[in-house]
Amino acid sequence: MGNSDIDQLGKKYLLYSLNPISMNLMMFLGNDLLEAIPLDKESIPIPGYLGNFKRSLKEKYREVIMQCPEPPEFLVIEPIKQERKIQSR
Repeated sequence: MGNSDIDQLGKKYLLYSLNPISMNLMMFLGNDLLEAIPLDKESIPIPGYLGNFKRSLKEKYREVIMQCPEPPEFLVIEPIKQERKIQSR
């Protein structure tokens, strides 16, 4: 569907997605997401790449981690494309 087709519907659609070659490293403490960091998908297999991010996140949230009985958990995910509808003015 082209821009003119969208305009004919009386609505504007804003399509956006994260970089298709990026992934996110997400840090959880219990059920709480503390932070998500974008990663270069092609660098993930490089030894130490994820470890550097994990170490810096653990350092950044050291005080919070010390107060929780559970250790932090990390998850690498590929963001999904999303579509937002914006009403035309």
